[in-house]
Amino acid sequence: MDKLLIYTQIKQLKKRKFTNKQIAEQIGVCRQTVAKYAQMTDDELVTWMAGCQTRKQKLDKHHQMILDWLREYPNLTASQIHDWLEEQNIQNISESTVRRYVKQMKEDYQIKATQEVRQYEAVPDPPMGEQVQVDFGEKKVRCMDNKVIKLYVISFVMSHSRYKYMEWLTHPFTAADAIHAHQNAFRYFGGKPKQMVYDQDRVFFVNENAGDILYTEAFDAYRRVEPFEVYACRAADPESKGRIENVIKFIKRNFAEHRVFTNIEQWNEEAIQWLVRKGNGKRHNTTKQIPAKVFEKERKYLFPDASRRYPLSNETETIKRIVRKDNTILYKANRYSLPLGTYSPEGKELLIHLTENRLSFVDPVTGEKIAQHMLSEKKGHLIQDRAHTRNWQRGIPEMTEHIIHQCQNLEVAKTYCQALTERYPRYIRDQLTLILNLLETHGSDKVGQAMEFCQEMDTYSANDLKHSLNYLFETPLRDPLPKTIHPLDSIPVDGQTRRQLTQLSIEKRTLQSYQQLLGGVTE
Repeated sequence: MDKLLIYTQIKQLKKRKFTNKQIAEQIGVCRQTVAKYAQMTDDELVTWMAGCQTRKQKLDKHHQMILDWLREYPNLTASQIHDWLEEQNIQNISESTVRRYVKQMKEDYQIKATQEVRQYEAVPDPPMGEQVQVDFGEKKVRCMDNKVIKLYVISFVMSHSRYKYMEWLTHPFTAADAIHAHQNAFRYFGGKPKQMVYDQDRVFFVNENAGDILYTEAFDAYRRVEPFEVYACRAADPESKGRIENVIKFIKRNFAEHRVFTNIEQWNEEAIQWLVRKGNGKRHNTTKQIPAKVFEKERKYLFPDASRRYPLSNETETIKRIVRKDNTILYKANRYSLPLGTYSPEGKELLIHLTENRLSFVDPVTGEKIAQHMLSEKKGHLIQDRAHTRNWQRGIPEMTEHIIHQCQNLEVAKTYCQALTERYPRYIRDQLTLILNLLETHGSDKVGQAMEFCQEMDTYSANDLKHSLNYLFETPLRDPLPKTIHPLDSIPVDGQTRRQLTQLSIEKRTLQSYQQLLGGVTE
């Protein structure tokens, strides 16, 4: 931008009491530049601009060498020139200085980079219902308060009819977000195609691996639930899916450009309305047909999709939440319980479907309904389903009765369970559950014998019972018992019998001798 124009705008805005930050955002410069121009007078500006035109630059003495490089290699970048200068032992010149100098030289000498023209071949449209192309995009939009935010979009297009679907978020798409968008797209289309075409985005793919595509864990799981053929474009080759590339440009320029953002729900609603009017309702420039009318025929060739088991409606609100460490999900200042084991350290996310004051928590990958609660109007409460705490299907008395009748010696089992109840009242369910597991793995005969052994040893604990089972039935004997038992007196010890050893006399020391050895004081 012209320096005189910047100076004039800054002075005018300063008179209107704008701050440096507001002026910088208004005219697109940094605050340091605003502060510098604001302190200048008109005479100082004229002197400074005249000095800028006549002052020498660091690279002027290397001007001819850089010009020769650019004329020989028009595609040479400023970064490469900076590196070549360092090879010539030309130091203490920053890359930004080289970049500005090279840019000015290219403009002065009309040096333009040569471009290789890629030859394209027209590709016929695939059959109806054969293929959908998918891609992501992002767009900066202005809010009601004049702030600028970035929105992210995923779009789908049927390759034959050019029928489209899109979905926007206020954050970059994760694998769970993309999978949820697939489900919504298949609902919108009324089915799924045979083949899905993707760029090599990290949301879907880990590595191309020479044709053996490695998928992300979440997307690979989704493909098994919702099977379809995947076509991954080669890396850095967006032209191979030109239909969706054009759709992304069309959406950003025709729908999102100059549209004011209020909230993401209204934005997505306006996007669907725009698809009806323009994206799918307007004649396509290439096919010269209206995508919506062509798609009426193509819809019949789509395959049924599994995601429709949870159909969305205008009365259904769908949001996403991360499962907390205590197996709950926070929604509108309340915690809603989930079954134990739902939490994952990797950060598991669930979809929340709100319909008629009822919350349904759904796995975005498999579509499985994890839990369901009534919406609470309170704040700061834990809404808990008793089934989500422990296995309450079997009560304590029932578990105890089952254990007693499994064992042959009913009195021993009854006494053992009663002792456990007295010693572990708080953990009795855990104790009984462990004994039930031992009965399944070892059988009632062995568990009964182990209970008798524990009673003889006066140990009452399910873990002690487990150790006793291992000791009695799983620990092998190291030394088998000899077949012939010899009297202890006849067993030889160092060439002498035990009887001979017992007849030996042992020398006895006095107490004073031990005190002297230990450093004590004798009386």
